[in-house]
Amino acid sequence: MTIANDEVHASIENNDALFNILSQGRAASMQMILATQTISDIASKTDQATADRFLGLCNNFISMRTTDPKTQEYVSSQFSKASVTKQDISTNSSSDTGTSMLSFSAGYKETLSSQREDAFPPTLLGDLPILQYVARLADGKKLKMRLPIIKNDDKEGERAPWLH
Repeated sequence: MTIANDEVHASIENNDALFNILSQGRAASMQMILATQTISDIASKTDQATADRFLGLCNNFISMRTTDPKTQEYVSSQFSKASVTKQDISTNSSSDTGTSMLSFSAGYKETLSSQREDAFPPTLLGDLPILQYVARLADGKKLKMRLPIIKNDDKEGERAPWLH
């Protein structure tokens, strides 16, 4: 059985059954699809500890564009850190014609360094284009995806083959 709940923050307050289904529903072959605008909406209906518990019970997490700072921080934390390699290259040259026409020097320096940075920085969530999202799945996969736009090429009055 699948239960879908849009604007879940409106139904979370004093709803122990919802938490029970989230925590034990998979054993009963149930799944829930929950949607809300921001994490702040959930916290405003309960408290931060309950909101954290609620989010912790969600195995798969999908986020589209958001400008709410708390939501951005939470989503970014789902992607942890990644190693980013930084390459610095510098060159220099100099000549001194006061002593000799052949007085010339040159240098080249290349430095590679690796540092840990956010795999998906919080501010990028406010810049996601329409129909693009990031996801952290229960199997550990972390994705940035784009929903395809499907065009209906059916002729007027035609029905999809699966509707016949």
